[in-house]
Amino acid sequence: MMKAHRWFRIGAAALLLTAAGCSKKDDPAAKPGAAKGAATAAPTAKLEAPASVIIYGGTGPLAAAVGKLVSLARQASPQVPDLGQMVGPALQNEWRLKSPDAIDTGKPLRFAIFDPKTYGPLPTAVIVGVKDQAAFIKALPATEQKKDDAGNAISYLKFEGSRRPIYVNFVDGYAVVTRHKDAFPKHSAFMKTLIGATLPEIGTAWIEVDHLATIFKGELDAGFKQMQDVMAMAAQTQPGGADAGAMVGQVVTWFKAAIQDVDSLQLTLATVADGARLEAAVHTRTGSALAKQLGNFSGKGGQALLAKLPAATHAFMAFNADPAQLKAVTQGIMTSMLIGPMFGGDTEKA
Repeated sequence: MMKAHRWFRIGAAALLLTAAGCSKKDDPAAKPGAAKGAATAAPTAKLEAPASVIIYGGTGPLAAAVGKLVSLARQASPQVPDLGQMVGPALQNEWRLKSPDAIDTGKPLRFAIFDPKTYGPLPTAVIVGVKDQAAFIKALPATEQKKDDAGNAISYLKFEGSRRPIYVNFVDGYAVVTRHKDAFPKHSAFMKTLIGATLPEIGTAWIEVDHLATIFKGELDAGFKQMQDVMAMAAQTQPGGADAGAMVGQVVTWFKAAIQDVDSLQLTLATVADGARLEAAVHTRTGSALAKQLGNFSGKGGQALLAKLPAATHAFMAFNADPAQLKAVTQGIMTSMLIGPMFGGDTEKA
């Protein structure tokens, strides 16, 4: 149960952290123009992931992506080593390969995380390019190695006494490494699609909120109930507790509805001339209440302000919204969260 809560918290935290960046699913509107010197990432179509996939994504060519990360890090600390030379050995150590030479870091890296309730404590797939399939197989440990194991090309143990095998399969010049016997056989078509997808810039990840909400519905309901129970107790024992409890109740009601309206979150790390840009987007279900609410925050401005920032600026945040629409949204929030619970909806008393 604790592991299930861990994966639930990952999804819930991501939703809270990215709620400020929002877009409507299948919204054809173009993004505001990028500032001078900014890299504009090509739109990436969301893949149709099976219900058991909760997170997936990847990089462009792995060596190039790591090189960009190193360049970014060196702007803050010139002593950062060349991590590109460590990728192969790191994967070699993780999978206990005899040699990293068969790994092709010139190809993209892809990954997926599956439902941990079904696929156990290591519900992952890591996909790396290989230069030669036979050479990669030759580099695998011989410990308990099996061929054609439960629908997988090869399985083996990291070391004698290990309880969880590593499963290896091959798709179009890539090795797909998983830790559950059913992970690849039940997702092979999706793995092939993920490998073939073009991902922009350094890397992109999708968090399937709708899948998480279904998988962890019990944990979500229990968490919300616990919040409501705590506030109900506070309402009876603390001054002003009833008003605070009513406000929290409104927040819980909104959040429960919002989770049902969210399709996925998308995070993309891109480079600009002198730094990086992390793009976060909430993709809502078309026509949902949340889609309409977030649509009110769509501004008309661009990103020209970025070009005017001093070179010494380490971080910058801006908010772009239509003032007329924002006023209506703010009034709605005040009514539902404050005036309703505290004054019974009586705006005169408020």
